Amino acid sequence: MDSVQTRVEEKEEGKLQDPPQPQRRYRILYPLLILFTLMGLAPLLTAAWKLISISREALITAQQANQLQVASSIAGLMDARIEFLQGQLRQMEKGVESILETNGPRGLRNYLREGGGVDRFLAGEYLRVELVLKSGTRYHAENGSLAKSAEATSLLKKARSRLRSGGSLITLGPRLVEGRKTSASLLVLATSLERNGKTIGSLSALVDVQGIWEQAIGSLLTGYTLYALDPEGNLFAQRDPTGLLAAADYHKFELVEKFLSVGSRSKETSDFRIRIGGEDKEILGSFDETSLGWGIFAQVEKKLAYSSVQGMVRSTMTWAIGAFGMALLMGGVFATSLSRPIQRLAASSRAFAKGDFSVRVRINSRHEIGELAETFNFMSEAIQGYIQKLRNAARENSELFLGIIRALAEAIDEKDPYTRGHSERVNQYSVILAKQMRLSKKELRNIHVASLLHDIGKIGIDDQILRKPGVLTDEEYQLMKHHPDKGANMLAPIKNMKDIIPGLLHHHERWKGGGYPQGLKGKEIPLAARIITVADTFDAMTTNRPYQKAMTEEKALERLNELAGEVLDPDVVQGFLAAHRNGFLKILSPRKVAV
Repeated sequence: MDSVQTRVEEKEEGKLQDPPQPQRRYRILYPLLILFTLMGLAPLLTAAWKLISISREALITAQQANQLQVASSIAGLMDARIEFLQGQLRQMEKGVESILETNGPRGLRNYLREGGGVDRFLAGEYLRVELVLKSGTRYHAENGSLAKSAEATSLLKKARSRLRSGGSLITLGPRLVEGRKTSASLLVLATSLERNGKTIGSLSALVDVQGIWEQAIGSLLTGYTLYALDPEGNLFAQRDPTGLLAAADYHKFELVEKFLSVGSRSKETSDFRIRIGGEDKEILGSFDETSLGWGIFAQVEKKLAYSSVQGMVRSTMTWAIGAFGMALLMGGVFATSLSRPIQRLAASSRAFAKGDFSVRVRINSRHEIGELAETFNFMSEAIQGYIQKLRNAARENSELFLGIIRALAEAIDEKDPYTRGHSERVNQYSVILAKQMRLSKKELRNIHVASLLHDIGKIGIDDQILRKPGVLTDEEYQLMKHHPDKGANMLAPIKNMKDIIPGLLHHHERWKGGGYPQGLKGKEIPLAARIITVADTFDAMTTNRPYQKAMTEEKALERLNELAGEVLDPDVVQGFLAAHRNGFLKILSPRKVAV
């Protein structure tokens, strides 16, 4: 119907020539060998990639070691400074003990009075110095408001208490203290004073660890987050240019958890992930401990830590890509003589596959591709001949099929003298309407056949009912209503009629329901049936029937509008009216319609 599928297995004698004998050509192997030689660049690229991998690992290891060295360096500098301050305190202790041994408490008092008091001991990071004798005599000096704070006094008191419990030199703190204008990390160094083997008092110094911290970190590692925790995990010093500590809970950092869980002096470098503002950040962190058990941490985002690695990768890849590009350029020059003929052959094959059987390939080449082009041309000529025969046969079969359908439709109309030519007119209206609605070629073809056969079921209706000159009785009308089912049953055994049947089966359904044979409504009704219904209704209104006189075009069009939304599909009616306005549709007499 739509096409005729035929397979031709034998050629007709005398009409086709044998393929020409191939000429002697050089083998395509040689240019391919040149191209494969250039592919020797692949090992170079592999070596470059391997070098990148090795160098990446080396740089990453070096960066991790360097970062751990930073943490260890800060820890070492802080240890050294604390040891220096402890040494100073020891020197003060020995001086005081010497004066007491030689001159007694009165001599110490005179010494301090003449020398400016304990103020002479205030230096560097010392905020406060206290000399407390067992007799109750107290000498002290302080520098700044934080030295007088309740936190400072509490730390000094705790240090004296621990000295009384035993010990010659103790360290207490550090503790972060916020003042009105400044802040400090307070640390107490305390030692016992002895005379003749007996403890006679204590010497304490309040130290600002913040100053020690600033000296230790200097201007190291721009962009790195540096911070210090006491053994309990309390933050007492930091430098946080990226705001990392403010944005996240450092207690949940994997590195901090390791520091708190170890319980003995250790150091480590590792990667971990933190979540800030709904975004995961990969961090490279290191920590080392001071002799006092403080954790010194240095961490940075991995993308910054490994920036040198990325630079090395970019540089290596740039050179590798450059070399690869040069190889591609050279390969392209050699491959041009191969690629162009292949492209032409491929383009011709695509055109041939799309139905352009006249296409031929023109390639001036003496290697195998030229031979392939000649074989393709020979094949194209042979297939074009077969296709033309198939087209002619398909056209003849299609014309024969439509001719039989039209003859069958006329035979149906001959049974009913009052509707002679009805099927032909409904066919013409339906095709015009389908074109107006811009249906596909396949849909148009189906409607063309379905509209011609929409009343084929009337073959099974008694001629007395079909030829009755008056209005049918209820019983006769019920019998007449079976003609769509009868038509569908007649065509059902024919496989190629599957898409035709819905149009003729449902052309008496009503838009709001209540029609026959299945009482469908709205878009449940197939579109082909809705189109045929409008065409059928228009022809019924514009032809004389035993029970009515033909309407004028204007009156019939008005009536279609009235039936829209009740009996007929409103969209299809609008399409019918548009076709009429455009001059494509008017009351017709039977004639052939081109599809």
